[in-house]
Amino acid sequence: MRIKKVQERWFPAKGDTDGAEVLVRHLKPGEVQDIAEAALPQKISYAPDAKGNMVPDFSISPQRSKERSLTFNLCVIDWKNFFDEAGKPLKFNEKNLLRAMREIEGFSEWINECRDVLAKEIAEENKAQEKNLSSSAAG
Repeated sequence: MRIKKVQERWFPAKGDTDGAEVLVRHLKPGEVQDIAEAALPQKISYAPDAKGNMVPDFSISPQRSKERSLTFNLCVIDWKNFFDEAGKPLKFNEKNLLRAMREIEGFSEWINECRDVLAKEIAEENKAQEKNLSSSAAG
């Protein structure tokens, strides 16, 4: 087994007059798991059942905004042609990324679409590599 190289791609914003683009990185399985654990805290408590036996009671408290923030901080790694309300270039950093998530209509949905496209492209590349490896091994 091998650790795979980091996969990232630039995505242009369709129809954006400023020509905005984001550089999106595909998250590794461990990163996705870390985000899920941080954003879905679990509690276990014990309560007596009808017979008086102590049984575990599991509860999960989803924190969607924390999940989105952690995800975007890991997967959005740069941008081009983003501007503030005065038309000044918006430097890429964690603070401005949060601002974009909160203030730009459709930004979060666009990033999720970019992530989906990247994941599909990577899956297709992996499938093609496996096919090439299996055909070269057979022949």
